[in-house]
Amino acid sequence: RWHARLRPHGIAYFRAIEAFTFGGAWKKFGGNDPVKERERDELIHQLADLILDFPREAIGTNINTMEFTKLPLHIRRRFNDDPFFAAFDACIKQLVRKNTVEPDDNFNLICDDSEDNSAECLRAYRMFEKTEPDIARRVGCICFGDDKQFPPLQLADMFAYLLRKNASNAPDGLWREIHDKIMAGCPDVRITDVIV
Repeated sequence: RWHARLRPHGIAYFRAIEAFTFGGAWKKFGGNDPVKERERDELIHQLADLILDFPREAIGTNINTMEFTKLPLHIRRRFNDDPFFAAFDACIKQLVRKNTVEPDDNFNLICDDSEDNSAECLRAYRMFEKTEPDIARRVGCICFGDDKQFPPLQLADMFAYLLRKNASNAPDGLWREIHDKIMAGCPDVRITDVIV
């Protein structure tokens, strides 16, 4: 259904930065043409509605890199002095500690297979295995998918984009409408700041 919404517009896959800023395949909706902009807005709203058609929950983590650098050295070292590792760690812990999760539930992690991202995720997961072995045992696999072919990764990209915009207090716009729609429509969304 996700691809079926995009195909009639000649869009092969959703990438949030392009969709919200009229870049890439979404450029055709720009050019200060209010009719085309409304068409783009409606398409993004339809994708958000699809998200809300399925059982869903989401976990997100905000991390302020400037605040991270002010943490004591021993805490930063725990995360290899990298805020990405701290956020990765926090997301997995939030997932496993949800009150809807049973102690014997297992998980699979699916990450975007882009060259930079996959190496970073695998490195973060390996570090997590060392620091949190009891939780890591509950992760059946970590794998990497092509976001161009796997709509859940495109949805995750949208979600991450919306969280970044919200955390940075960006001026309201279409992103705010979609953010609020998803937050209001998802039965279980948890967004936390990283606490280390």
